[in-house]
Amino acid sequence: MTPANYKITRELLETKAKSDAILLHSLPRMDEVPPDVDITRWSRYWQEAFNGVVMRMALLALVLAQWNRMRIVWRLNYANLFTWT
Repeated sequence: MTPANYKITRELLETKAKSDAILLHSLPRMDEVPPDVDITRWSRYWQEAFNGVVMRMALLALVLAQWNRMRIVWRLNYANLFTWT
C-alpha cells in the first residue's frame, strides 16, 4: 500500500497542480495513481510508455542492422581465409 501522502489523486491535481503541469509515471502502477487520473489533462504516462516502446524498437532495429552488417563482413573475410589462389 502506498502511503496517502505519496498518492496523486484527481482532487490533489485539481487543487494544487498548475494548469500546464505534466504527470509522468514509469508504469506499471499500483495504487499511487488511481485510474480516474488517466483522463485528466495532466496525465502523460500513457504517451510516455508508447514513446518508450517506439524508442526501444528503433534502438533494436539499429543494433540488429549493425550486427547483420558485421556478420556479413565477417563471413566475407572468413571465406577469404580459405580461398587458395
